[in-house]
Amino acid sequence: MGLRWSVCVGCLVVAAGIACADIVEEETGIHFPDRVELEGRTLEGTGAGVREKLWFDVYAAALYVDPAALRKALGTRYRGKDAAALRADEHFYNDLIYARSVPKVLVIRMARDVDADTMREAFEEALTPHMQLDEQARAFMAQLDRDLKEGDEVRFEWLGGGKVRMVFGGRKGKVFHHPKLAASLLKIWLGPKPASKDIKRKVLSRMPGMLSGR
Repeated sequence: MGLRWSVCVGCLVVAAGIACADIVEEETGIHFPDRVELEGRTLEGTGAGVREKLWFDVYAAALYVDPAALRKALGTRYRGKDAAALRADEHFYNDLIYARSVPKVLVIRMARDVDADTMREAFEEALTPHMQLDEQARAFMAQLDRDLKEGDEVRFEWLGGGKVRMVFGGRKGKVFHHPKLAASLLKIWLGPKPASKDIKRKVLSRMPGMLSGR
């Protein structure tokens, strides 16, 4: 187990900065880009883990954040802590979840085929400990409207200010301004009882460096 970074021939220095290796989730071998774009901002990957069900790999997930916004929001309190200390601190996870000024993206890539109803019901079930499923929450999840095949991608975007969007099948969904939904969605992976302890742990792999500005 553990997070593995795919090998690159050094790092390519370009005008925009340094282009580094993909993030590779070790259990599944699924690759994620080192960076993603969100509304004109470049977000950096913090790590990736796997969601398992009955010993089968269901999907891998990688988290991305805006490093500058992360440092501004949480750097004073958490700068200098290593990954083990952050992982042991539920206050950090909670502060990250509710840091509305920090844009975030969670990218899911499927490791196996799952039908739409099963996937949607799994997400709704994971949301219910954190919120009552109102009309907007159900409409948000209804965007998972087709079966998922191995290799398919679902992208959740936290745009700041309690706004959240799903990108599925290459289609950008509606922006939902729903702070409760935005926080509850992130709690699926980062909350006290996550869908995957592996994802919760590994998406903090690069957080210490980001908080310190390294």
